[in-house]
Amino acid sequence: MALGIELDVVARCLLWECAALGVLLLICNRWLILWADGAVKSAILVAVGFAGTFGAGWAALAATPILHRLPALVLLGFSLGEVRRLWLRHTYRMPAVAGSRAPRVNLTRPITTTDLVLVHYQVPTGFTSPRIRIVHLTDFHFNPKLNVSYFDRVHELVRQQAPDVILLGGDFISKIDNVSLLTAWLKNLPKAPLGTFAVLGNHDYWCKGHEIVRAELAEHGIQCIAGMSQVLTQAGDRRFVLCGTEEPWGKSARALEFDPGDYVIMLSHSPDTVYASSKRVDLMFAGHNHAGQLRLPWLGPLIVPSQYGRRLDRGAFRIDRTQLFVSAGIGVDIPYVRLYCPPEIVVVDLG
Repeated sequence: MALGIELDVVARCLLWECAALGVLLLICNRWLILWADGAVKSAILVAVGFAGTFGAGWAALAATPILHRLPALVLLGFSLGEVRRLWLRHTYRMPAVAGSRAPRVNLTRPITTTDLVLVHYQVPTGFTSPRIRIVHLTDFHFNPKLNVSYFDRVHELVRQQAPDVILLGGDFISKIDNVSLLTAWLKNLPKAPLGTFAVLGNHDYWCKGHEIVRAELAEHGIQCIAGMSQVLTQAGDRRFVLCGTEEPWGKSARALEFDPGDYVIMLSHSPDTVYASSKRVDLMFAGHNHAGQLRLPWLGPLIVPSQYGRRLDRGAFRIDRTQLFVSAGIGVDIPYVRLYCPPEIVVVDLG
C-alpha cells in the first residue's frame, strides 16, 4: 500500500514537471529568446527555470485533488498545438518545388557544427527568361570558435554555384570585437553579375554594431536592401524586383509598392514576416532560426527564436502567394555547437 502511494506521488510529480517544462519552453520560444541578450535576459531565464522546476514539485505535493488534473490539461493543450503545427507544415508544403533536401539524420554523428551542406531548389516562374540562380547565406555569427578554413569552404561552395545573385541574410556578428573576421571574409566573397545584397539581423543590432556592419558591407560593394527595392533584371515587360526587411529590429518593406506584373523577391532576416507579406511577395528568403541549432532526431528543435515556435524552423513552404525558404544558417551562436543540425547554403534556380 505504501509503495502504491509513493508511486502515485512520483507519477504526479513527473506529470507536473513535464507540464512545467512545456510552459517554460513556450515562454522561452515565444518571448524570452526574442529579447536582446544581456544580464536581464539571463537573470529572468534562470529565475523562470528555477520557479518552474521547484514550483511544479511543490504544486504536485501540495495541490488539492481537483488541481491534480491541471498538468494533464496543460499537456493536452500542448499536444493539440503540436497537431496544429504539423498540419500547418503539411499544408505549407510546396510539391511544385523540386530539388535536394537536407541530409537525413546520422545518429552516429550528433555534432554537425561544420558539416556544411548545399540545399538546391528549382522554382518555375512562368517567365520566358534565362535561369536566374540565387545563393542565400545567412546567420554567420563570425567568431573565433569557427576557424577560417570553414568560412573559406563557404567561399568555395558559393564559387562553384556560379550565382547570378548572392543574398546575405544578416546576423554577421554577435560581438562588436568580431567585425575584423567579417571584413576578412568579405574580401574573398565571390562576385555575382546581378549583385550581392544584404539585410542585417537582430544580433547586428543587439551588439550595437549595425552601422559598422553596414559600412563594411558597403565598402565591399554589397548593398543593404532593407526598406528598399531594386530591379534585378527584366523579362519582356515583367521585372524581377528584390526588396528587404529587417523587422522587427530595423527597416521594414511594408510601405514599398510594386507593379502588378512584378516578380517580387524579399530578403528577410526572420521568417516571421512572411504572413505580413504573403499576398504580395512571390519568393522570400529568411534564416534567423538556425533550424533550432540543437535538434533531437525526429523530434526536431525544442527552442526556436520565433513567435510561431517551431512552425517555420527550416525548409521550403508556400504561404498564400509566397514561396518561403528558411535556411539553417552558416554559423553558430551560444552554445557554439550544432547538434543534428548541419549548417547550409540555399541555392534557388528561377525559371
